[in-house]
Amino acid sequence: MDALRATPDYPEHSRKVIVGQDIRNNLLMQEELEINIDWRAWLTAAIYFVALYMLGAPLVRAAVVAVLVLAAILFNYGRRTLLLGGGIILAICLAMWAQVLPGADRWLELARSIVHG
Repeated sequence: MDALRATPDYPEHSRKVIVGQDIRNNLLMQEELEINIDWRAWLTAAIYFVALYMLGAPLVRAAVVAVLVLAAILFNYGRRTLLLGGGIILAICLAMWAQVLPGADRWLELARSIVHG
């Protein structure tokens, strides 16, 4: 950098350094202002919330689990597993909503009938 400082013999070098620093500072400011929203994380948390609520969990408990799922995904703690699990839960809940699968209140009864014959 010392070679590019302004000298009476080469004033154009100082201009290049200032322009380069301005461009770099502008890029850094744009990166700081840019907000990346991970829509998959939010969508998966919403899926977990709706699924738990549909399965009969209290509203507060479903919200707490959804927030924990969101935090885990955003901090990359089991991200792939939670995203895959969200897709599976979505498929199950859609089947329940379409009445292809029975409601959550009948699952225990069906499981007992399968086990005991």
